[in-house]
Amino acid sequence: MLTRDEEDHISELEFLDWDEAAVARLIEGGFLPVPPSTIVRAGAVAGWAYALEEFHPHTASYLAALSRRGRAFSIHRSAKGFSRIGYALHGELVTSFEPGLPHLTHGAPADEALGFVHHGHEAGDVAFLRFLEDELCLCLAWEETEAELLAVAFT
Repeated sequence: MLTRDEEDHISELEFLDWDEAAVARLIEGGFLPVPPSTIVRAGAVAGWAYALEEFHPHTASYLAALSRRGRAFSIHRSAKGFSRIGYALHGELVTSFEPGLPHLTHGAPADEALGFVHHGHEAGDVAFLRFLEDELCLCLAWEETEAELLAVAFT
């Protein structure tokens, strides 16, 4: 996915390969010509639903609602390498934290809420993804992130 400003010409979207049908579908779906503020692609793996969000993180704002019938996690990495993890359970936000920076935690500490402790040997979001894989057997293969998934644009 490529970001584009309103004044940029559609020709700058190299992935289209000038497929007129693809351009028409993107216009009808609200993706073009005005760029959305974010694009969310969704899928499922091992009984979990997931969403991959590009450009602007909005998921954390809806984390409590997404967890109404269970639990939900959000993992965001900024362009500068900062990570923000969110966790909600049964409609309530439990914790939001930056791995390795406990003073930036909102809610319960990560070790109390989840049993997660960041030891600093790898990037915080990577360490948390490994934690989810070990603790919940939840693994999203890289191929899944590159697959064609249902997508929606939000303005």
